[in-house]
Amino acid sequence: MRIYLAASYSRRLEVEARALEVWALTGHIVASTWHDGHHESRPGIDQDGTEAERAMWAKEDLSDIGRTELLILCADLGSSGDVERGGHHFEAGYALAFGCRLAVVGQSSNVFYALPEIQRYESWPGLLHALEQDKYP
Repeated sequence: MRIYLAASYSRRLEVEARALEVWALTGHIVASTWHDGHHESRPGIDQDGTEAERAMWAKEDLSDIGRTELLILCADLGSSGDVERGGHHFEAGYALAFGCRLAVVGQSSNVFYALPEIQRYESWPGLLHALEQDKYP
């Protein structure tokens, strides 16, 4: 299965570690690339690029989502106290609209995550266990 991990950009290093963990424990491919550092086009830049860079990164992210079967929203990570921009919520809605399965880890932050077709997990280990057991619906 191909998986997209979504979270606040400020937590990208934690998400990158989770991507490696998913692959090591389950063999599933994490197709999201936003967390691997390539959105940092020059030293010292993170999520703040030029308008053209930001558009390019958004298109890359949507393309990554289009190649996945499951989007996992890592709501348990929060936003590190940074201003939350909400891109991961957009990604979750986009994935759902195009027929991708969606799982939320942690506290849901809005009513849309209460939809019955969305799987919810209290913790990252709980989600990993479901993936390991191939019990993800």
